[in-house]
Amino acid sequence: MVINEAQVPLEKGDVDFPCIEFTKVGTYHFKIKEITQSGNGWETDPREFPVIVIITDENGKLKATVEYPDGYPEFTNNYKPEAVCVPLTAKKCATGAPLKEGQFEFGVYDETGRLVCTAKNEAPY
Repeated sequence: MVINEAQVPLEKGDVDFPCIEFTKVGTYHFKIKEITQSGNGWETDPREFPVIVIITDENGKLKATVEYPDGYPEFTNNYKPEAVCVPLTAKKCATGAPLKEGQFEFGVYDETGRLVCTAKNEAPY
């Protein structure tokens, strides 16, 4: 059985790269992508976003224009914690006759009454 937590609200954080210096007029093509690998419950975003930087000369001064052809880069990471196994236990006692291994069967039911799992008693100790 898998029981999921309620949806966690989306959180955002900016990613600010250091400045890249340009000394020549031209059009420069870059791409931004996430380089952290998926793991520890995190699934990283595999998308890449192209960036175009256009450097022009305006009266002897370089001017930069940045274009994001596929839209402003926004990466989404999904966190899914690893499942945890929770063992449930009970004890079977018998009086008046010997208890045999596997003689009685028990069920675990969820809050809707659905049978989740079953187990039989172990041998007496």
